[in-house]
Amino acid sequence: MVFGLLALGEDRREAYVYLKWSHHANDRIQIIASRRIAFGYATGVCAFASSIAIAASFNAQVGASNVKIQSIFSGRYGPTYITFTSASLTGCYLGVGGYLSSTWPEAMLDVPADPEISKRQLSTVMLAKSMDATLTIYYRVNTSGTGWDKCAIDSIWIQ
Repeated sequence: MVFGLLALGEDRREAYVYLKWSHHANDRIQIIASRRIAFGYATGVCAFASSIAIAASFNAQVGASNVKIQSIFSGRYGPTYITFTSASLTGCYLGVGGYLSSTWPEAMLDVPADPEISKRQLSTVMLAKSMDATLTIYYRVNTSGTGWDKCAIDSIWIQ
């Protein structure tokens, strides 16, 4: 959950924007961004504050069985996107796919990025695709997502 705080300076010509992040209500809140901005009027500050993006927010993990990898997209930047055949991934974009969570920082929550986990998951994905293997996958729905970012694929089990 992202919390934003907007504080105006005494002369109303400066404003301070603070962003805080918390995954659960009980977690400690960490400041992830703090910025001093100068505007002539408070209306300009409000316009800036309204443009701040909302972070990803995930539901509990769910599973889907008897699926096969249909496609893998890996660009120069960003996470790897995977689509599945015979899939009914409820809540995911078009019900068929999501980002591989180990390659998507927003999906990793408080876990530091581990390149070895990403490599292992990507090699499992490639193996499953090359074998046309039947899989069980576990994923989480991002309630604030609007497209490919609707789901995070956490686990892939080759059966």
